[in-house]
Amino acid sequence: MKNLLKSAAAVLCLVLPLAGCGKAGGKVLHVAIERNSPPFSYVEDGKVRGIDAELLKEIALRLNCRLELHPMNFGDIIPAVQKGKYRIGAGSITITEERRKKVLFSLPYVTSGQVLVVPVDSPVKRAVDLANPKYRIGVQQTTTGDQYAVRNLHEPVRFESVKLAIAALAEKKIEAVICDSLEAEDRVNGNSMLKILPIPLTYEEYAFIFPQGETTLQKAFDKEFLAMRKSGRLREIVTKYEEQGE
Repeated sequence: MKNLLKSAAAVLCLVLPLAGCGKAGGKVLHVAIERNSPPFSYVEDGKVRGIDAELLKEIALRLNCRLELHPMNFGDIIPAVQKGKYRIGAGSITITEERRKKVLFSLPYVTSGQVLVVPVDSPVKRAVDLANPKYRIGVQQTTTGDQYAVRNLHEPVRFESVKLAIAALAEKKIEAVICDSLEAEDRVNGNSMLKILPIPLTYEEYAFIFPQGETTLQKAFDKEFLAMRKSGRLREIVTKYEEQGE
């Protein structure tokens, strides 16, 4: 899952040459997807991989659609979908009431949460220990980790990706990172200098997003998603990437 980003400007397409897509109201599903958030979505060897990418690929097949994945920074996804530039947004997007005012959500596919990553020798044991502004907290900008820091601690240091935040932590430029638990496990795995604190800061549900008004696509998407969940295929895909991060 390393060497994720091959080109900052690249638009990578996973093309499924199928006809129809009538259920979803169009032949092509253009998807704005987080470029650097393993195990959910990441670029490796010129291809978009991860839980989100694999789920989208399978649902597109079920809908008889052609899928095009457009990797970008997390902070650009919701505004782009809200404006209708893409029909779907993906990248471990937490369902929140604030975001419901801007976009439609699919059914949730993963329950996760925000956690704290700190150096192994850090005196920090829990979030309240970071309340003092002298502690620099790294977050990925516009995420729920960013929101948690602002609402419960203090203004954080913002990065375009968790990868950059973790790198800054390893270089002692900050004292902690708040990020998704699954991505934290992926980033910290094999790094003896960092650890994840055991108590989650939040519990969250992740989902795909659609522009307001894309109810036909949303309903068709959710129908196939429910079929995948019932058959066990959803759990199979999530488990595959969880095990890769171990």
